Amino acid sequence: METAATIASISPIQLASIISQKPATQIVDVRSPEEFSAGHIVGARSIPLDRIEGADAYEVLCAAGVTPDRPLYLACHAGLRARRAAEHLRAQGIAEVFLIEGGTQAWQAGGLPTCRSEHPDGQDRHSPASAMRACG
Repeated sequence: METAATIASISPIQLASIISQKPATQIVDVRSPEEFSAGHIVGARSIPLDRIEGADAYEVLCAAGVTPDRPLYLACHAGLRARRAAEHLRAQGIAEVFLIEGGTQAWQAGGLPTCRSEHPDGQDRHSPASAMRACG
């Protein structure tokens, strides 16, 4: 049974399956811009943890092109920063927040595709599904 304080999690393999079925899946990477640029889950949006914790989370998400009232899948390197971000988002009323188990480290270990940032703002310009094909 899930309590209010519990944040649901999803395995990288489960998320890859969701992405293949729902190309507009929203993935938020809360690592630093430098970490994000070095390699991230395809289709992820970069919103560093300090930005999420430092302002109205709803506004920060919207400004980054993320829809707060749709499911959000959060990643960091191994899961600690993503959990902090999830707790902050839930405290601000954003309900559908999921942790990617093991973060980008587990995603890469599972042989799932990653990309390096192609743009100065650290954002991919395609959906996760098309990015999986493009970045393979």
